Parts: sequence; structure tokens; C-alpha cells
Amino acid sequence: MQGLVTTDRNNLDPAAAPFAKNPRDLEGLTECASIIEVVKKVRPHVLLGLSGVGGIFNEEVLKAMKESVSTKPAIFAMSSPTMNAECIAIDAFKHAGGDIVFRSGSPFENVDLGNGKVGHVNQANNMYLFLGCSANNRWNVAGCC
Repeated sequence: MQGLVTTDRNNLDPAAAPFAKNPRDLEGLTECASIIEVVKKVRPHVLLGLSGVGGIFNEEVLKAMKESVSTKPAIFAMSSPTMNAECIAIDAFKHAGGDIVFRSGSPFENVDLGNGKVGHVNQANNMYLFLGCSANNRWNVAGCC
């Protein structure tokens, strides 16, 4: 893992070039900045895991997502199998809070948040967000790309 991709990167993969950031636009972040540095500085709405690196969304990263500019930050741990998931559902809700939207490429159970609240988990892949029913048979996510 080499961290933040900027236009200054040596041997920049042509497939990554459209996503590379200009360092002049990053206010204090540099080439290869770590995920925690980026999350703390950018305060993203969405954390999209496609790395295949199990656990890269660790406690520190998930807690930093609490400071997102979004009132309902989304954490998508899309890598599978489960051992490659960037985080597991229970950790995402525990550290980032009960107001997140969580989707994963691996199946996880809904998370009991206490006081009768449930952190809903739905499986997704690079094409679909699968519909899921909650205990009261209401759809808690809908849509596909």
C-alpha cells in the first residue's frame, strides 16, 4: 500500500491517473499520505474499501469517520472474502457510530446497537446493493447501480 495517489507519483498507473490528486489542492497532504491522515484531513462522506487489505479500516480510521462532514457517513468494506474485508460490521458501528450506512462485499449480520436500535448491514458488490428486509419486513436499502 502506497497511500494517497497524487499527480507527483513516480510510475503512476494510467488506470489510476484520473483519480490522482494535484498536491497543490490537498492543503497539507502529500504523496503517499496514510489513510488515517487522509480521513482526518478530508473528513469524507464515504469511505470506499476496494483494497483487499483486511482490517485497513481500523479503530483509528473508523473513529475518524465520526468527524465526517456527513451526518450519515457511509462505510463500504467491499473486499471479500471476509478475511479481506477492510473492516467488519460490528467494528464499523462500534467505532464510527450508529448513524453510519454500512455495506460490505462479505455477508455480516445486523448489529445490535442497544436500546432496541439495529445497525443494518446489507451485502453489495461492484454492481448491486442487494435489497434487505429488516425484522419488521420494511426494506432498509434499495437500489442498484
